[in-house]
Amino acid sequence: MKVKNSITEGPLVSALFIYFIPIFFGSLIQQSYSFADALIIGRYAGISSLAAIDATYGYVKLLINVFITLSLGGTVLISQYYGAKKFKEVDDTVHTLMLFAIIGGFIISGVGYICSPYFVSLMNVPEDIYEFATSYLSIYLLGTMFVFVLNIGSGILRAVGDTKFPFYLLLISSIMNIFLDLLFIIGFGWGIQGAAYSTIFAQGFSSIMILLRLSSGKSPVQLSLKGLGIKMTILLPMLKLGIPLGIQSALYSISNIYMQRGINSFGTTSIAAWAINGKLDFIIWLIIDTIGITTTTFVAQNYGANQSKRMKSSTRLSMFMGITMVGLLSIGIYYSVEYLSSMFTADNHVIDLSVQMFRMISPFYVIFIISEVLSGAIKGIGDTFKPMVLTLIGTCGFRIIWIVYILPKSSTVMMAILGYPVSWIISTVMFSILYFFTSRGLANFEVESTS
Repeated sequence: MKVKNSITEGPLVSALFIYFIPIFFGSLIQQSYSFADALIIGRYAGISSLAAIDATYGYVKLLINVFITLSLGGTVLISQYYGAKKFKEVDDTVHTLMLFAIIGGFIISGVGYICSPYFVSLMNVPEDIYEFATSYLSIYLLGTMFVFVLNIGSGILRAVGDTKFPFYLLLISSIMNIFLDLLFIIGFGWGIQGAAYSTIFAQGFSSIMILLRLSSGKSPVQLSLKGLGIKMTILLPMLKLGIPLGIQSALYSISNIYMQRGINSFGTTSIAAWAINGKLDFIIWLIIDTIGITTTTFVAQNYGANQSKRMKSSTRLSMFMGITMVGLLSIGIYYSVEYLSSMFTADNHVIDLSVQMFRMISPFYVIFIISEVLSGAIKGIGDTFKPMVLTLIGTCGFRIIWIVYILPKSSTVMMAILGYPVSWIISTVMFSILYFFTSRGLANFEVESTS
């Protein structure tokens, strides 16, 4: 009996929404405990603790996101193999990718824990929050392996079209994280350390559950302990795709580290205001990230199935969905940002600065969604090198230039933050040009068949 794959067959609009919605709400639930952390910490542990978490977040993103994006080469392969019905290759890729995640998790946990004080020093963290930042970062990074297994395991399921289980798991995990926040921070009085421990416990639970799902026989892939191994025939093409993605993520994270250092130099109030902005716009970034994942998966599977027209239609529809949702949400937060900021703190200086920050950058979110969709489409056909180069130029290079050369000429925190939307505009222009030339070659493309 033939099983219909809605990503490569049937109505496209409904397939995109059915795929998008569980991932988005799953990510929304996953990020809700970050939002809850900020609310609880800001109200019960103080604005210094809230600033301490955000002051070093760039290094967390660098260590974790680089490895996860490196592994995305494997999920792109899984999508392509699954779309082409090459199930043996799917199985080999799953086992190679999961062992890669476990090994990488142990390595990053050790490096992150040992180097945490060094990372904090490099970030120009003010002395009044130095100890808070070091304590949180060292504890949080100990749970890196759980983060890797959870995210890569969820990526494997999504690559073959299973978005429901990751959604339900994230719902349970997030409720657990919020409960532990209340227990550790308010009940036990552990402060910022309690926030770190609650995240580790919730991620640990989720990683165990994702492994059980993959090994239960209830998903389109079957993970087994005996089958775990690194197969070079899988690892090499995975790294060929993943290394440019990892470098791109590293460049993006490094540029954000430079930007955060610039913000940190203006003191705890500026750090706290920017941290609040990061909590207010997280839904916008979830939409952007989910649209990118959706675009890459649909393009990759249809590339594997030789469906060039459906690839282009998926990209156009993803673009329309993303611009519409991000635009409407940006407007809503723009007019309610003062009230929302007051949920995190009663400090009027922090609230006022947070309002100024958000209202300056909010009109530009719709610009960034364009580059994310086009980048996702290009990655879906297996070209990860050119997006890496564009990220190097438009994001990393420009932001470093902005902080090192432009910011000193007008040394204000608002000038530091202006570097973000300017870099989005530059990146979007470059990705638009790249996609134009890439799409011209898709009309008559053929995927090499081994049958």
